[in-house]
Amino acid sequence: MKEINGKPVSDKYVSAMEELRLGILPRLKAFCDNPVLLVEESHKFGENGSLYRKENKMLVETGLHASSYYGFLESIRMMGVDVVTVPATPDMLPTIWYLASMDGYLSREHYPKHAKHFDVRQQALGALCCVPGIGEKRAVAALEHASLAGIANATKVEGLTEKQTDKVQKMLRYHA
Repeated sequence: MKEINGKPVSDKYVSAMEELRLGILPRLKAFCDNPVLLVEESHKFGENGSLYRKENKMLVETGLHASSYYGFLESIRMMGVDVVTVPATPDMLPTIWYLASMDGYLSREHYPKHAKHFDVRQQALGALCCVPGIGEKRAVAALEHASLAGIANATKVEGLTEKQTDKVQKMLRYHA
């Protein structure tokens, strides 16, 4: 089990998120002008905000929190990839028809193009805001004094507390 924010998370989810963000999506962006990630959501969220997956007709906690999941999806959007989520169906047929209709719709280029791409600074701001406890003001203050690479190697970052700096460094070391 890997950890996010000190809590164990299923390796399956962490490795899938890492593979998407660092491998598949950058190649997808290089391949087409208007990349779209279709996510079939087959999970549930518990009262504590944790993500649960179905396994043998039972719900099993994954350890991934809703804020981490939605932060991940938002970071994908900030990379310039549209994210479309659809609820999972017990039967694959509706999902297949949905994919076929999306393919027909996208292939005719009816899908709206990105109104805005985020520059590197905005992507860094989004990455910092995904760390629990760091809001937009703190992230802007930190980025005024250092880049993400600078934060990864700094002992003290102006605009962030020691604990927040540690959280950011753990996130950056994990994804480096």
